[in-house]
Amino acid sequence: PAMPKGVIYEGVSPEPMQFYGGSAAQSALLPFLDIALGITHDTSKSRDFLLAMRDYMLTPHREFLVYLDSVVNIREFVQVQVADLENETKMASFSADEKDILLALRDSYDAAVKALQAFRSGHINIVAEYIIAQQRHSLPKGGSLEGSAGGRGTGGTELMSFLKPIRDDVVNK
Repeated sequence: PAMPKGVIYEGVSPEPMQFYGGSAAQSALLPFLDIALGITHDTSKSRDFLLAMRDYMLTPHREFLVYLDSVVNIREFVQVQVADLENETKMASFSADEKDILLALRDSYDAAVKALQAFRSGHINIVAEYIIAQQRHSLPKGGSLEGSAGGRGTGGTELMSFLKPIRDDVVNK
């Protein structure tokens, strides 16, 4: 965003090129957790940025995420398994141990989702304290955070308006 016309990399291309800065979204770990837990990011802004960040991943990591997306969805699995607990006729056919296992499965899944949301909330708190607050502190008197390069992440996103929906997607599905 700071260089909307791009940069000419001498010896590489005579045409200006644009790249995102480094972003945690370029790591395969959080997309792995999102895919495995069935977390989707439905706003085009979030989805498009997160998919664009895959271009910066090592090819095997990117290919792994594509493969994983086609075969794994723990949320769906848990929902199918636990749905029988809500059906009194089917529930009667389960032993006490089977019921306990299904309840433990549901609780474990819910705990994993809550932990991912807590991690993302913690990330937002760190960004607020160590990036946003520091940028505001260094502004000239009367200056605007939005009017400077401030308020943006290294990947070029508007930090808070990007991070909060990503976190909220974890529990709103």
